[in-house]
Formats: sequence, structure tokens, C-alpha cells
Amino acid sequence: MTKSNNNTGPIDRDPKWEQIQAELSRPFDGKYISVRPGAVSDTGQAMLLWYVDARAVMARLDQAVGPENWSFSWNSVPTSEGRVAVHGQLSILGITKEDVGEAQDEDEPFKSAVSDAFKRCAVHFGLARYLYGMPQTWWPYDKSRRRFSNLSELDAFIESVTEKLVQAGGDPSQLNPRELQVEASSTSGRASQQPVAESTPAQQERIKDLQIHKFGTSPESRRNYDDFQKGVIGRVSKRSELKKHEADKIIKALMVLPNYREEAA
Repeated sequence: MTKSNNNTGPIDRDPKWEQIQAELSRPFDGKYISVRPGAVSDTGQAMLLWYVDARAVMARLDQAVGPENWSFSWNSVPTSEGRVAVHGQLSILGITKEDVGEAQDEDEPFKSAVSDAFKRCAVHFGLARYLYGMPQTWWPYDKSRRRFSNLSELDAFIESVTEKLVQAGGDPSQLNPRELQVEASSTSGRASQQPVAESTPAQQERIKDLQIHKFGTSPESRRNYDDFQKGVIGRVSKRSELKKHEADKIIKALMVLPNYREEAA
């Protein structure tokens, strides 16, 4: 009868590494966390994919083991279709973890791919690994500009979520997905709820002066101006009822407009 050598009990770990891993796995402050779009829905929403800044990862490694006790190296990986990818190796106190990084649509593809590989290697040591378990959350997305909408509100949401993560000890399973989506919808909706600024007296006076200079004061000139205004902002309005951004557009358009009275003469 062969004696089994399987040991199903707990494995003794180096206390030094337990302390290092605890430090490496600690949640990052919100200012170091960003999001990029994942899947994009037909309703103008994109899934938030969370990631940490590479410089923050470097700083955490310096703090946890000292800059002299870790290193990173990489080499390019052949790919099809002209994609840029690199193979990275991150070593900490003689222990090495490897992974591959790819460039997205950045202007500096190799820089992006190296950063991606570095952060992926760091995840093997526990750095920011918790971000892979974040609940699925959607945010308004501008498809034409290929970026998230309401960016200042998004920053506030990221800060709020990262504070919750710190309180939860970096465990994303403690976050309620439904409550998180409600908060995201509420926060992103604040932008559309902000009151639109009214035109200022100075803007109104400037429009009046330009209108008289460009169109004159006859009834016909008034109709011409109304047609002009509708073409610029899509509607006809009194100067006192214009919004600030509408007044800005009208002023800029008037300044480059030929003088109708001079042309008529």
C-alpha cells in the first residue's frame, strides 16, 4: 500500500510575504483609479471597466518592497493584423510573474502595451486585482466622440465607489450592483438637471449693436435677422430670452457676417 504524500492542510507561508501581499493588495485611492468603456449599448450607455494608473502601481511596489527589490522587463510579441503586443516579466524579491499586454487605440501603442503588460503582471501579485470583480455598471457614452459623457460627474462617482471599496477592505463583492447602478444613473443625471445659464445684459447689448450694424432697423431687416437667428440656434427668440450659449453663438456668427445694408446699397 502506497502512502499518500498529499497534504491538504494549510501551507506554511513566509510571514514576510504575507505582509508584502497585504500591502500590495490594499485598495488604491480614488485619484489613481480610472475607467474605460467596455461594451456599448444601443441606448448610449457603456460598461465601466476599472483600472489603476501604472505610476500608482510603481509607487505601491516602492512602498511595499523598496525600489531596489523589484524590476520589470518586456519584449515585443509578433501579432497579426498589425496589432502591438508585448510580453512582460515583473520580478519582486526574486519571484517573477509574466503576462501579455496590448495597445488599444492610443497614439503611442508600444507605451500603452508595455503599461498594460506591467499592470497585468502586477495583478498576479495582487495589485488592483479587486478591480476585476467590480459589479457591472453602465454610464452615458458619446459614440461620436468615443468617450464617456458627463465627465465631472463620472469623477465624482469613481471617488464615491473607491471610498466604498476602501471601507469594504477592497472586496467588490460587498458592493450591491443594483445600488451601484442607481447611484451611477443618479450621478450622471445631475448634468442634465443643471439650470442653463441665461444670457447676460452685456451679451444682449452686444447682439443689439451687431444686429443694427449688420441688418439695419427696417421691418425687412428684422425679418432677415429672424431668419439668420433661426439658422444659427434653430429658433427665433428675444434677446432677453436667449440662453448664454445661444448668445455666444449668435455673437460669433454676427461678427463674421457681411453687412447687409452695405451690400444692399
